[in-house]
Amino acid sequence: MTRPLDRYPRATIFVDWIAYFLVVLGIGIRLKVYIENRSLFIDEANLARGLIETSYVELFGKLPYDQFAPPLFMVHTKLLTEIGHTYGWVLRLIPLVASIGALFVLWSLLRSIISQPLIRVYGLSLLCFSFMAIRYGTEFKQYSTDTFLALIYLWQASRDGGQLWDNKRCLKWAVFGSVGIWYSMPLVFILSGIGLYFIWEQKRNNPAAILVVIMTWLLSFVAYYFMVLNQSIGSDYLEAYFENSFLSFNLSSDSWRNNFHLLSEIFRTVSDKTAISIGFVFLSFGCGALHLIRRDKGIAIRLLLPIGTLLLASALHYYTLVPRLTLFIIPVLILVICIGLDRLWSLNKIGVNFLLIILMVLGITNKQGWRYLWMDMEFEEIRPCLALLDKAYQKDEILYIDHEAVPAFTFYDAYSEPPFYFDMQQIKGEWDTDLDALLPTLDQPTAMWLLFAHATETEINRNLAGLSDYAIETVCHSERVALVKISIE
Repeated sequence: MTRPLDRYPRATIFVDWIAYFLVVLGIGIRLKVYIENRSLFIDEANLARGLIETSYVELFGKLPYDQFAPPLFMVHTKLLTEIGHTYGWVLRLIPLVASIGALFVLWSLLRSIISQPLIRVYGLSLLCFSFMAIRYGTEFKQYSTDTFLALIYLWQASRDGGQLWDNKRCLKWAVFGSVGIWYSMPLVFILSGIGLYFIWEQKRNNPAAILVVIMTWLLSFVAYYFMVLNQSIGSDYLEAYFENSFLSFNLSSDSWRNNFHLLSEIFRTVSDKTAISIGFVFLSFGCGALHLIRRDKGIAIRLLLPIGTLLLASALHYYTLVPRLTLFIIPVLILVICIGLDRLWSLNKIGVNFLLIILMVLGITNKQGWRYLWMDMEFEEIRPCLALLDKAYQKDEILYIDHEAVPAFTFYDAYSEPPFYFDMQQIKGEWDTDLDALLPTLDQPTAMWLLFAHATETEINRNLAGLSDYAIETVCHSERVALVKISIE
C-alpha cells in the first residue's frame, strides 16, 4: 500500500497541521477525563475485584463475577497494580495509552490510503471526538486496547504484505498474531483479513509459509477458546443477556428490524445520533466498499473481510454487536468510509464536493466527545457518597448495600487505595430483598443507611416505597447512585 501523491503540497501541509492540532485536542480530552478519575462503575469494579482476587495463572481462565477480559491485558494491569497499587488511574492506564496510540496509527493509515487531505482530517476526527472512544479510553475495560491493536496489525500488514517473506518475517508474524489473540480476542476478526491478504499477495512467492503462519494463529485461538471462552460463548446466560444483540438469519420482520437496528447502532457509533450523519457514513461506506472490490483487492481483503467475519460470527451467536464490543471495528469502518468519500471527491464535481464538506463538518461538530472539554464524564459516582458516609456513620448503625451496589462498594471498602473499611454492620442485599420486610427483623438499630448504585431513579424509589413510616433523608444523590439514611428511633 503506497501513499498517493497529493496534488497541492502546501494545502496538504496546512491540513496536516490541523490534524496534529486535532490529535492534541483529542489527547487533551482523554487526559482530562482520565485525571478526573471518576468512580468505577459496576463492570469495572467487578473486573477489578477479579483482578485482585485472582492469581496470574488463573487470569488465563474464566474470570469471576461474569467478567470477560483477555489474559495478557489482565496480566499487565495486575503488574501495574503491584507497582502503583489499585488506584483507579492505575487500572485505567493501559486503556488510556491504547486510546491515544490509536489516534496516531489511524492518522498514519489515513495518510497512506486517502489522497484528499480534508477527508483524512474528517476520518481522524471521527475517532478523536468519539464518545465511545473517549469513554473506553478512560475506563478499566479492554475495548480501547482492542481498537488500538486492530489498527496496529492493519498498519503492520500494510507494510509487510508486499515484501518477500523469509523465515524471519514468517516467525515474526507467527508470534505477532498468536500472542496478539491473548491480548485482544476480537483480533481474530482482523487476522482473518490479514491472513487472506498475505496469501493473496504471496500466491506466487511463498504461500505455504503463510499457511504455516495462519495455522499457528488458529492453534493459538483454539487454545484461547478452550481455556477462556468455552465456558461462556454459547452459554444460556450469554444468550439471555445479549438476546437482542445478535444478527439473525430469520426472515421475520422483527428479526430484520432488529438486524437493521444493530447495524445502524454501529454506524451511529462512527458518526453521531442524527439520521443525516448515519445515512451519510452508511452511503460513504457502501461507495468505499464497492470501489475497493473493483479496484484494490488487497485493501478490500484487509478491511472488508474482518467486517464480514464479525457479522457472520454474530449471526451464528458467537459474538454480540453490543456497541462497546464492536469498538475495535470502528476504525476499519472509518477507513472504508473515507475511501468512499475520497472516490466521490475525485469526481471533481463542485456541487458534490461542497455537499461533502457540509456533511463532514456537520458530522464532526455533532460528535459527543467535544462536550468533555468543559463537562465531567460521570456515570455512577459512588465514591463521593462513600466519603460522606465515612464521615457521618456511627458504629451502632447498619449499612444496607443494594445488590447492584455491592461490586463498587466492595472494591472501595476493601481494595482501593486507601480503602474505607467501614466499621459497622453491613447487609448485602439480593435482587429480591424486601426492605420493608427486612427492617423489623433487625436488632433495633438507631439508624439504617441504604446505598444504591447502578440503579435507575425508578428502581431506587421502588425500594423506598414501603418505608414511608420512617424518616427518610437523601444524603447523597447523583445519576444512578443514592445514599439514604433512615432514622428508626
